[in-house]
Amino acid sequence: MKETFNKFTDSHIDPATIDTDKPLVVMVQPIVGLLDNVKTEPAIPLSLITACTLLTKDYEILVVDQRLSKTWPNSLRAALRREPVCVGTTAMIGPQIEHALDAFRVVKSFDPTIPTVWGGPQGGIMPEITIAHPDIDFLIQGDAEYTFKNLVDSLARGVDPSWIPGVWTKDGTIDDPYKLVDLNEVPDPPYGIVKVTRYLPKRFGVPTIDVESSRGCPYSCKFCYNPFMHRRRWRALTVERTLSRIDMLVDRFNIDSVWFIDDEFFVDLKRSREIILGLKERFIRWTVQGTTIVNCLRMDDEFLRLLRDSGCRQLNIGVESGSEELLASMNKPITNEQVLEVNEKLRKFRIVPSFYFIVGFPHETEDDFRQTLRLVEKIFDQNPDAKIMNIGCYTPYPSTELLQDCLELGYEMPKTLEEYSYYGVDEINTPWVLNSPKRLKQVRGANFINYFLDNKINEVGVAPWIRIIGNAYRPLAQWRLRNQNFNIPIDITIGNAIKRKLG
Repeated sequence: MKETFNKFTDSHIDPATIDTDKPLVVMVQPIVGLLDNVKTEPAIPLSLITACTLLTKDYEILVVDQRLSKTWPNSLRAALRREPVCVGTTAMIGPQIEHALDAFRVVKSFDPTIPTVWGGPQGGIMPEITIAHPDIDFLIQGDAEYTFKNLVDSLARGVDPSWIPGVWTKDGTIDDPYKLVDLNEVPDPPYGIVKVTRYLPKRFGVPTIDVESSRGCPYSCKFCYNPFMHRRRWRALTVERTLSRIDMLVDRFNIDSVWFIDDEFFVDLKRSREIILGLKERFIRWTVQGTTIVNCLRMDDEFLRLLRDSGCRQLNIGVESGSEELLASMNKPITNEQVLEVNEKLRKFRIVPSFYFIVGFPHETEDDFRQTLRLVEKIFDQNPDAKIMNIGCYTPYPSTELLQDCLELGYEMPKTLEEYSYYGVDEINTPWVLNSPKRLKQVRGANFINYFLDNKINEVGVAPWIRIIGNAYRPLAQWRLRNQNFNIPIDITIGNAIKRKLG
Protein backbone atom coordinates (compact mmCIF):
# COMPACT_ATOMS: atom_id res chain seq x y z
CA MET A 1 0.00 0.00 0.00
CA LYS A 2 1.25 3.48 -0.82
CA GLU A 3 2.43 5.60 2.08
CA THR A 4 0.82 8.88 3.00
CA PHE A 5 3.12 11.90 2.95
CA ASN A 6 2.45 15.49 3.88
CA LYS A 7 4.42 18.65 3.39
CA PHE A 8 5.85 18.59 6.89
CA THR A 9 7.81 15.36 6.66
CA ASP A 10 8.53 12.19 4.73
CA SER A 11 7.40 10.05 7.66
CA HIS A 12 4.07 9.39 9.33
CA ILE A 13 4.04 12.26 11.81
CA ASP A 14 0.64 13.18 13.17
CA PRO A 15 -0.11 16.65 11.72
CA ALA A 16 -1.74 17.54 15.05
CA THR A 17 1.74 17.58 16.63
CA ILE A 18 3.13 20.17 14.22
CA ASP A 19 3.89 23.43 16.02
CA THR A 20 2.78 26.44 14.01
CA ASP A 21 1.40 29.84 14.91
CA LYS A 22 -0.58 30.15 11.69
CA PRO A 23 -4.23 29.13 11.47
CA LEU A 24 -4.70 25.86 9.62
CA VAL A 25 -6.64 25.28 6.41
CA VAL A 26 -7.18 21.64 5.42
CA MET A 27 -7.67 20.64 1.79
CA VAL A 28 -8.87 17.19 0.72
CA GLN A 29 -8.07 15.75 -2.68
CA PRO A 30 -10.77 13.17 -3.50
CA ILE A 31 -10.14 9.95 -5.36
CA VAL A 32 -10.45 10.36 -9.12
CA GLY A 33 -10.84 6.68 -9.92
CA LEU A 34 -9.55 4.67 -12.86
CA LEU A 35 -7.52 7.50 -14.39
CA ASP A 36 -5.26 7.80 -11.37
CA ASN A 37 -5.23 4.11 -10.55
CA VAL A 38 -3.62 3.16 -13.86
CA LYS A 39 -0.86 5.80 -13.65
CA THR A 40 2.53 5.31 -12.06
CA GLU A 41 1.63 8.18 -9.71
CA PRO A 42 -1.50 10.31 -9.35
CA ALA A 43 -1.53 13.73 -10.97
CA ILE A 44 -0.64 16.64 -8.72
CA PRO A 45 -3.77 18.15 -7.06
CA LEU A 46 -3.33 21.39 -8.97
CA SER A 47 -6.91 22.61 -8.46
CA LEU A 48 -6.48 22.56 -4.68
CA ILE A 49 -3.00 24.04 -4.89
CA THR A 50 -4.22 26.86 -7.13
CA ALA A 51 -7.09 27.64 -4.76
CA CYS A 52 -4.50 28.19 -2.00
CA THR A 53 -2.35 30.58 -4.06
CA LEU A 54 -3.06 33.60 -1.84
CA LEU A 55 -3.32 31.74 1.47
CA THR A 56 0.19 30.54 2.20
CA LYS A 57 1.44 33.80 3.73
CA ASP A 58 -1.18 33.84 6.50
CA TYR A 59 -2.26 30.20 6.83
CA GLU A 60 -0.75 26.78 7.18
CA ILE A 61 -2.07 24.46 4.45
CA LEU A 62 -2.37 20.72 4.93
CA VAL A 63 -3.42 18.56 1.96
CA VAL A 64 -4.98 15.18 2.72
CA ASP A 65 -4.96 13.10 -0.46
CA GLN A 66 -7.34 10.14 -0.52
CA ARG A 67 -5.41 8.64 -3.44
CA LEU A 68 -2.20 8.11 -1.46
CA SER A 69 -3.47 6.03 1.44
CA LYS A 70 -6.50 4.06 2.50
CA THR A 71 -6.00 5.48 6.00
CA TRP A 72 -6.72 9.04 4.88
CA PRO A 73 -9.64 9.37 7.37
CA ASN A 74 -7.12 9.04 10.22
CA SER A 75 -4.95 11.78 8.70
CA LEU A 76 -8.00 13.98 8.28
CA ARG A 77 -9.17 13.47 11.88
CA ALA A 78 -5.68 14.25 13.13
CA ALA A 79 -5.79 17.54 11.25
CA LEU A 80 -9.29 18.29 12.56
CA ARG A 81 -7.99 18.10 16.13
CA ARG A 82 -6.09 21.31 15.36
CA GLU A 83 -9.40 23.13 14.81
CA PRO A 84 -8.84 24.32 11.23
CA VAL A 85 -10.48 27.44 9.86
CA CYS A 86 -12.19 25.24 7.29
CA VAL A 87 -11.88 22.10 5.21
CA GLY A 88 -12.00 22.48 1.43
CA THR A 89 -12.30 20.08 -1.47
CA THR A 90 -12.85 20.04 -5.22
CA ALA A 91 -14.79 17.78 -7.54
CA MET A 92 -15.55 17.06 -11.15
CA ILE A 93 -18.90 15.55 -12.07
CA GLY A 94 -18.63 11.81 -11.54
CA PRO A 95 -17.09 9.52 -8.90
CA GLN A 96 -15.10 12.34 -7.28
CA ILE A 97 -18.34 13.64 -5.77
CA GLU A 98 -18.87 10.48 -3.73
CA HIS A 99 -15.31 10.54 -2.41
CA ALA A 100 -15.39 14.26 -1.61
CA LEU A 101 -18.63 13.73 0.32
CA ASP A 102 -16.95 10.87 2.21
CA ALA A 103 -14.39 13.40 3.46
CA PHE A 104 -17.02 15.91 4.50
CA ARG A 105 -18.90 13.20 6.38
CA VAL A 106 -15.73 12.57 8.38
CA VAL A 107 -15.49 16.29 9.13
CA LYS A 108 -19.09 16.68 10.22
CA SER A 109 -19.07 13.53 12.35
CA PHE A 110 -15.91 14.78 14.09
CA ASP A 111 -17.13 18.35 14.65
CA PRO A 112 -20.19 19.69 12.83
CA THR A 113 -19.11 23.29 13.51
CA ILE A 114 -16.01 23.08 11.28
CA PRO A 115 -16.90 24.88 8.02
CA THR A 116 -16.72 22.86 4.81
CA VAL A 117 -16.02 24.51 1.45
CA TRP A 118 -16.76 22.89 -1.94
CA GLY A 119 -15.16 24.04 -5.18
CA GLY A 120 -14.33 22.85 -8.67
CA PRO A 121 -16.17 22.67 -12.00
CA GLN A 122 -18.99 20.43 -10.76
CA GLY A 123 -20.21 22.88 -8.14
CA GLY A 124 -19.71 25.77 -10.52
CA ILE A 125 -22.19 24.50 -13.08
CA MET A 126 -24.80 23.26 -10.60
CA PRO A 127 -24.48 25.43 -7.48
CA GLU A 128 -28.05 25.15 -6.18
CA ILE A 129 -28.11 21.36 -5.85
CA THR A 130 -24.57 21.36 -4.44
CA ILE A 131 -25.02 23.91 -1.67
CA ALA A 132 -28.26 22.16 -0.68
CA HIS A 133 -26.28 19.15 0.57
CA PRO A 134 -26.32 19.10 4.39
CA ASP A 135 -22.57 18.49 4.72
CA ILE A 136 -21.57 21.45 2.51
CA ASP A 137 -21.52 24.87 4.19
CA PHE A 138 -20.02 27.02 1.43
CA LEU A 139 -19.57 26.71 -2.32
CA ILE A 140 -17.09 28.60 -4.46
CA GLN A 141 -18.26 29.21 -8.02
CA GLY A 142 -15.68 30.16 -10.63
CA ASP A 143 -12.00 30.99 -10.14
CA ALA A 144 -10.97 30.34 -6.56
CA GLU A 145 -7.82 32.38 -5.95
CA TYR A 146 -9.41 35.58 -4.57
CA THR A 147 -12.76 34.09 -3.62
CA PHE A 148 -11.30 31.38 -1.39
CA LYS A 149 -8.88 33.83 0.24
CA ASN A 150 -11.74 36.21 1.06
CA LEU A 151 -13.85 33.35 2.39
CA VAL A 152 -11.08 31.97 4.62
CA ASP A 153 -10.29 35.43 5.95
CA SER A 154 -13.95 35.99 6.79
CA LEU A 155 -14.25 32.63 8.54
CA ALA A 156 -11.04 33.19 10.49
CA ARG A 157 -12.29 36.59 11.71
CA GLY A 158 -15.85 35.51 12.36
CA VAL A 159 -17.22 37.81 9.66
CA ASP A 160 -20.32 36.99 7.60
CA PRO A 161 -18.94 35.83 4.19
CA SER A 162 -22.15 36.36 2.26
CA TRP A 163 -20.74 39.59 0.78
CA ILE A 164 -18.14 37.74 -1.30
CA PRO A 165 -18.91 37.43 -5.05
CA GLY A 166 -18.80 33.79 -6.09
CA VAL A 167 -19.50 32.38 -2.61
CA TRP A 168 -22.72 30.44 -2.13
CA THR A 169 -24.08 29.96 1.36
CA LYS A 170 -27.10 28.09 2.65
CA ASP A 171 -29.02 31.29 2.01
CA GLY A 172 -27.91 31.48 -1.63
CA THR A 173 -25.44 33.91 -3.20
CA ILE A 174 -25.37 37.68 -3.59
CA ASP A 175 -26.32 39.24 -6.91
CA ASP A 176 -22.76 40.09 -7.96
CA PRO A 177 -21.48 37.35 -10.29
CA TYR A 178 -18.14 35.69 -9.67
CA LYS A 179 -15.21 37.49 -11.24
CA LEU A 180 -12.76 35.92 -13.70
CA VAL A 181 -9.17 36.15 -12.52
CA ASP A 182 -6.38 37.78 -14.50
CA LEU A 183 -3.81 35.00 -14.22
CA ASN A 184 -0.94 37.46 -14.41
CA GLU A 185 -2.09 39.29 -11.27
CA VAL A 186 -1.67 36.31 -8.94
CA PRO A 187 1.51 34.50 -7.84
CA ASP A 188 2.49 31.05 -9.06
CA PRO A 189 0.53 28.23 -7.42
CA PRO A 190 2.26 27.04 -4.22
CA TYR A 191 3.35 23.62 -5.48
CA GLY A 192 5.42 23.16 -2.32
CA ILE A 193 2.41 22.59 -0.07
CA VAL A 194 2.53 18.96 -1.24
CA LYS A 195 5.38 16.52 -1.71
CA VAL A 196 5.79 17.08 -5.45
CA THR A 197 7.78 13.89 -6.06
CA ARG A 198 4.66 11.88 -5.17
CA TYR A 199 2.82 13.46 -8.11
CA LEU A 200 4.91 12.87 -11.19
CA PRO A 201 3.15 10.27 -13.34
CA LYS A 202 5.20 8.98 -16.22
CA ARG A 203 4.20 10.15 -19.66
CA PHE A 204 6.23 8.74 -22.53
CA GLY A 205 8.34 7.09 -19.84
CA VAL A 206 9.29 10.38 -18.14
CA PRO A 207 8.01 11.77 -14.80
CA THR A 208 5.77 14.71 -15.74
CA ILE A 209 4.16 17.58 -13.87
CA ASP A 210 0.92 19.44 -14.66
CA VAL A 211 1.12 23.17 -15.46
CA GLU A 212 -1.60 25.68 -16.31
CA SER A 213 -0.59 28.46 -18.72
CA SER A 214 -4.09 29.58 -19.74
CA ARG A 215 -7.67 29.15 -18.59
CA GLY A 216 -10.94 28.99 -20.47
CA CYS A 217 -11.87 28.57 -24.11
CA PRO A 218 -13.27 31.07 -26.64
CA TYR A 219 -15.49 28.55 -28.43
CA SER A 220 -19.17 27.75 -27.85
CA CYS A 221 -19.65 23.98 -28.22
CA LYS A 222 -23.17 23.16 -27.06
CA PHE A 223 -22.17 20.03 -25.14
CA CYS A 224 -19.43 21.73 -23.07
CA TYR A 225 -19.74 23.56 -19.74
CA ASN A 226 -16.78 25.82 -20.54
CA PRO A 227 -18.86 28.58 -22.22
CA PHE A 228 -20.87 28.88 -18.99
CA MET A 229 -17.98 28.65 -16.52
CA HIS A 230 -15.54 30.90 -18.36
CA ARG A 231 -18.02 32.97 -20.39
CA ARG A 232 -16.13 32.15 -23.61
CA ARG A 233 -13.14 34.11 -22.33
CA TRP A 234 -9.63 32.78 -22.79
CA ARG A 235 -7.14 34.11 -20.27
CA ALA A 236 -3.44 33.41 -20.55
CA LEU A 237 -0.21 33.95 -18.69
CA THR A 238 2.30 36.05 -20.55
CA VAL A 239 5.18 34.30 -22.23
CA GLU A 240 7.50 35.54 -19.50
CA ARG A 241 5.27 34.30 -16.66
CA THR A 242 4.80 30.91 -18.32
CA LEU A 243 8.52 30.33 -18.78
CA SER A 244 9.24 31.68 -15.31
CA ARG A 245 6.84 29.11 -13.87
CA ILE A 246 8.61 26.36 -15.78
CA ASP A 247 11.97 27.62 -14.48
CA MET A 248 10.64 27.55 -10.92
CA LEU A 249 9.54 23.93 -11.29
CA VAL A 250 12.88 22.95 -12.82
CA ASP A 251 14.91 24.71 -10.13
CA ARG A 252 12.85 23.57 -7.13
CA PHE A 253 11.77 20.10 -8.19
CA ASN A 254 14.17 19.06 -10.98
CA ILE A 255 11.32 18.83 -13.49
CA ASP A 256 12.10 18.06 -17.15
CA SER A 257 8.67 17.11 -18.54
CA VAL A 258 5.49 19.21 -18.51
CA TRP A 259 1.83 18.48 -19.26
CA PHE A 260 -0.01 21.72 -20.07
CA ILE A 261 -3.55 21.27 -18.75
CA ASP A 262 -4.90 24.24 -20.73
CA ASP A 263 -8.32 23.87 -22.34
CA GLU A 264 -6.87 25.44 -25.50
CA PHE A 265 -3.14 26.18 -25.62
CA PHE A 266 -2.94 27.56 -29.17
CA VAL A 267 -5.51 30.37 -29.25
CA ASP A 268 -2.71 32.92 -29.73
CA LEU A 269 -0.15 31.32 -32.03
CA LYS A 270 2.32 34.19 -31.60
CA ARG A 271 2.32 33.66 -27.83
CA SER A 272 2.51 29.90 -28.27
CA ARG A 273 5.48 30.21 -30.61
CA GLU A 274 7.44 32.31 -28.12
CA ILE A 275 6.72 29.84 -25.33
CA ILE A 276 7.81 26.97 -27.57
CA LEU A 277 11.07 28.76 -28.38
CA GLY A 278 11.67 29.11 -24.65
CA LEU A 279 10.91 25.43 -24.04
CA LYS A 280 13.34 24.47 -26.77
CA GLU A 281 16.11 26.40 -25.01
CA ARG A 282 15.29 24.65 -21.74
CA PHE A 283 15.31 21.12 -23.22
CA ILE A 284 11.87 20.44 -21.71
CA ARG A 285 9.68 17.60 -22.93
CA TRP A 286 6.11 18.76 -23.08
CA THR A 287 2.57 17.85 -24.09
CA VAL A 288 -0.65 19.82 -24.52
CA GLN A 289 -3.88 18.52 -23.00
CA GLY A 290 -6.23 20.57 -25.16
CA THR A 291 -6.36 22.12 -28.61
CA THR A 292 -8.65 22.18 -31.63
CA ILE A 293 -8.59 21.16 -35.27
CA VAL A 294 -9.14 24.82 -36.19
CA ASN A 295 -5.98 25.99 -34.46
CA CYS A 296 -3.89 23.06 -35.67
CA LEU A 297 -4.84 24.02 -39.24
CA ARG A 298 -3.31 27.45 -38.61
CA MET A 299 0.12 25.89 -37.97
CA ASP A 300 2.44 26.03 -40.98
CA ASP A 301 5.43 23.75 -41.56
CA GLU A 302 7.81 26.11 -39.79
CA PHE A 303 5.62 26.13 -36.70
CA LEU A 304 5.25 22.34 -36.72
CA ARG A 305 8.99 21.87 -37.16
CA LEU A 306 9.53 24.09 -34.13
CA LEU A 307 7.00 22.02 -32.19
CA ARG A 308 8.91 18.85 -32.96
CA ASP A 309 12.35 20.30 -32.26
CA SER A 310 11.23 21.87 -28.98
CA GLY A 311 10.39 18.54 -27.35
CA CYS A 312 6.63 18.42 -27.99
CA ARG A 313 5.55 14.81 -27.85
CA GLN A 314 1.80 14.90 -28.36
CA LEU A 315 -1.18 17.17 -29.01
CA ASN A 316 -4.59 16.19 -27.64
CA ILE A 317 -7.30 17.38 -29.99
CA GLY A 318 -11.07 17.47 -29.65
CA VAL A 319 -12.96 16.09 -32.67
CA GLU A 320 -16.03 14.57 -30.95
CA SER A 321 -17.79 13.04 -33.98
CA GLY A 322 -17.26 11.88 -37.53
CA SER A 323 -20.67 13.26 -38.50
CA GLU A 324 -20.17 16.74 -39.94
CA GLU A 325 -23.89 17.42 -39.77
CA LEU A 326 -23.98 16.52 -36.07
CA LEU A 327 -20.92 18.66 -35.33
CA ALA A 328 -22.38 21.67 -37.13
CA SER A 329 -25.53 21.39 -35.02
CA MET A 330 -23.34 21.64 -31.90
CA ASN A 331 -21.41 24.76 -32.99
CA LYS A 332 -18.34 22.76 -33.98
CA PRO A 333 -18.21 23.13 -37.80
CA ILE A 334 -15.17 21.04 -38.71
CA THR A 335 -14.92 18.46 -41.48
CA ASN A 336 -13.47 14.98 -41.63
CA GLU A 337 -11.14 16.24 -44.34
CA GLN A 338 -9.75 18.82 -41.92
CA VAL A 339 -9.28 16.18 -39.22
CA LEU A 340 -7.31 13.99 -41.63
CA GLU A 341 -5.31 17.00 -42.81
CA VAL A 342 -4.21 17.68 -39.23
CA ASN A 343 -3.52 13.99 -38.69
CA GLU A 344 -1.23 13.96 -41.73
CA LYS A 345 0.54 17.22 -40.82
CA LEU A 346 1.41 15.93 -37.37
CA ARG A 347 2.47 12.54 -38.76
CA LYS A 348 4.85 14.32 -41.13
CA PHE A 349 6.61 16.02 -38.22
CA ARG A 350 6.49 13.00 -35.90
CA ILE A 351 4.18 14.64 -33.36
CA VAL A 352 1.57 12.25 -32.00
CA PRO A 353 -2.03 13.42 -32.47
CA SER A 354 -4.38 12.11 -29.81
CA PHE A 355 -8.05 12.62 -30.63
CA TYR A 356 -11.09 12.87 -28.36
CA PHE A 357 -14.42 11.47 -29.57
CA ILE A 358 -17.91 11.23 -28.06
CA VAL A 359 -20.74 8.89 -28.99
CA GLY A 360 -24.34 8.72 -27.83
CA PHE A 361 -25.28 12.34 -28.48
CA PRO A 362 -28.99 13.20 -28.58
CA HIS A 363 -30.24 13.14 -32.17
CA GLU A 364 -27.20 11.01 -33.15
CA THR A 365 -28.32 8.47 -35.73
CA GLU A 366 -26.80 5.06 -36.32
CA ASP A 367 -25.23 6.49 -39.47
CA ASP A 368 -23.67 9.31 -37.39
CA PHE A 369 -22.23 6.70 -35.05
CA ARG A 370 -20.82 4.67 -37.91
CA GLN A 371 -19.30 7.79 -39.48
CA THR A 372 -17.42 8.37 -36.22
CA LEU A 373 -15.95 4.88 -36.22
CA ARG A 374 -15.06 5.17 -39.91
CA LEU A 375 -13.17 8.38 -39.19
CA VAL A 376 -11.28 6.69 -36.34
CA GLU A 377 -10.36 3.87 -38.72
CA LYS A 378 -9.15 6.35 -41.37
CA ILE A 379 -7.02 8.13 -38.75
CA PHE A 380 -5.17 4.90 -37.95
CA ASP A 381 -4.83 3.92 -41.61
CA GLN A 382 -3.24 7.27 -42.37
CA ASN A 383 -1.13 7.54 -39.23
CA PRO A 384 -0.37 4.33 -37.30
CA ASP A 385 1.19 6.39 -34.49
CA ALA A 386 -2.02 8.35 -33.86
CA LYS A 387 -3.99 7.75 -30.68
CA ILE A 388 -7.61 7.93 -29.68
CA MET A 389 -7.54 9.54 -26.26
CA ASN A 390 -11.13 8.55 -25.64
CA ILE A 391 -14.43 7.56 -27.23
CA GLY A 392 -16.56 8.80 -24.36
CA CYS A 393 -20.24 8.22 -23.74
CA TYR A 394 -22.11 11.51 -23.94
CA THR A 395 -23.48 12.71 -20.61
CA PRO A 396 -25.71 15.79 -20.33
CA TYR A 397 -24.05 18.43 -18.18
CA PRO A 398 -25.99 21.14 -16.34
CA SER A 399 -25.56 24.68 -17.70
CA THR A 400 -24.82 23.45 -21.23
CA GLU A 401 -26.83 24.48 -24.27
CA LEU A 402 -27.38 20.89 -25.36
CA LEU A 403 -29.14 20.01 -22.11
CA GLN A 404 -32.46 21.38 -23.38
CA ASP A 405 -32.43 18.92 -26.29
CA CYS A 406 -31.84 16.12 -23.80
CA LEU A 407 -34.76 17.15 -21.62
CA GLU A 408 -37.05 17.22 -24.66
CA LEU A 409 -36.02 13.63 -25.41
CA GLY A 410 -37.08 12.47 -21.96
CA TYR A 411 -33.85 12.81 -20.03
CA GLU A 412 -34.38 13.36 -16.30
CA MET A 413 -31.70 15.25 -14.40
CA PRO A 414 -30.45 13.75 -11.13
CA LYS A 415 -32.18 15.24 -8.12
CA THR A 416 -29.41 14.85 -5.52
CA LEU A 417 -25.70 15.53 -5.47
CA GLU A 418 -24.99 11.86 -4.77
CA GLU A 419 -26.74 10.84 -7.98
CA TYR A 420 -24.22 12.88 -9.96
CA SER A 421 -21.51 10.50 -8.74
CA TYR A 422 -22.66 8.11 -11.45
CA TYR A 423 -21.90 10.55 -14.24
CA GLY A 424 -18.88 9.87 -16.42
CA VAL A 425 -17.55 9.14 -19.88
CA ASP A 426 -18.06 5.42 -19.33
CA GLU A 427 -21.40 5.60 -17.51
CA ILE A 428 -24.48 5.66 -19.74
CA ASN A 429 -27.55 7.36 -18.28
CA THR A 430 -29.44 8.72 -21.29
CA PRO A 431 -32.78 7.14 -22.30
CA TRP A 432 -32.14 7.28 -26.05
CA VAL A 433 -29.21 4.89 -25.47
CA LEU A 434 -30.46 2.85 -22.52
CA ASN A 435 -33.80 2.11 -24.19
CA SER A 436 -32.21 0.74 -27.36
CA PRO A 437 -30.36 -2.57 -26.79
CA LYS A 438 -28.52 -2.26 -30.10
CA ARG A 439 -27.40 1.29 -29.50
CA LEU A 440 -26.42 0.47 -25.92
CA LYS A 441 -24.10 -2.28 -27.17
CA GLN A 442 -22.62 0.06 -29.77
CA VAL A 443 -21.94 2.96 -27.42
CA ARG A 444 -20.67 0.78 -24.58
CA GLY A 445 -18.54 -1.23 -27.00
CA ALA A 446 -16.96 1.79 -28.68
CA ASN A 447 -16.14 3.29 -25.30
CA PHE A 448 -14.46 0.10 -24.12
CA ILE A 449 -12.35 -0.75 -27.17
CA ASN A 450 -10.86 2.76 -27.36
CA TYR A 451 -8.54 1.89 -24.47
CA PHE A 452 -6.85 -0.76 -26.58
CA LEU A 453 -6.84 0.55 -30.15
CA ASP A 454 -3.38 2.13 -29.93
CA ASN A 455 -0.25 2.17 -27.79
CA LYS A 456 -1.42 4.35 -24.90
CA ILE A 457 -1.74 1.44 -22.47
CA ASN A 458 2.05 1.03 -22.69
CA GLU A 459 2.73 4.68 -21.84
CA VAL A 460 0.83 5.27 -18.62
CA GLY A 461 2.71 2.88 -16.35
CA VAL A 462 -0.09 0.38 -15.73
CA ALA A 463 0.59 -2.87 -13.92
CA PRO A 464 2.40 -5.42 -16.13
CA TRP A 465 -0.52 -7.85 -16.09
CA ILE A 466 -2.86 -5.13 -17.40
CA ARG A 467 -0.38 -4.28 -20.15
CA ILE A 468 -0.05 -7.92 -21.21
CA ILE A 469 -3.80 -8.46 -21.33
CA GLY A 470 -4.39 -5.14 -23.07
CA ASN A 471 -1.84 -5.78 -25.80
CA ALA A 472 -3.21 -9.28 -26.34
CA TYR A 473 -6.73 -7.83 -26.66
CA ARG A 474 -5.76 -5.16 -29.19
CA PRO A 475 -6.35 -7.28 -32.34
CA LEU A 476 -9.91 -8.01 -31.23
CA ALA A 477 -10.50 -4.33 -30.39
CA GLN A 478 -9.23 -3.34 -33.83
CA TRP A 479 -11.40 -6.01 -35.46
CA ARG A 480 -14.47 -4.66 -33.69
CA LEU A 481 -13.61 -1.15 -34.90
CA ARG A 482 -13.08 -2.13 -38.54
CA ASN A 483 -16.18 -4.28 -38.68
CA GLN A 484 -18.23 -2.02 -36.40
CA ASN A 485 -19.34 -5.22 -34.76
CA PHE A 486 -20.25 -5.24 -31.08
CA ASN A 487 -22.30 -8.42 -31.05
CA ILE A 488 -21.62 -11.13 -28.45
CA PRO A 489 -19.85 -8.59 -26.21
CA ILE A 490 -18.48 -11.09 -23.69
CA ASP A 491 -15.06 -9.43 -23.79
CA ILE A 492 -16.58 -6.00 -23.24
CA THR A 493 -18.74 -7.15 -20.32
CA ILE A 494 -15.81 -8.84 -18.58
CA GLY A 495 -13.49 -5.93 -19.34
CA ASN A 496 -15.90 -3.35 -17.94
CA ALA A 497 -16.29 -5.41 -14.78
CA ILE A 498 -12.50 -5.41 -14.32
CA LYS A 499 -12.36 -1.69 -15.07
CA ARG A 500 -14.96 -0.92 -12.41
CA LYS A 501 -13.00 -2.97 -9.91
CA LEU A 502 -9.80 -1.06 -10.74
CA GLY A 503 -11.66 2.25 -10.49
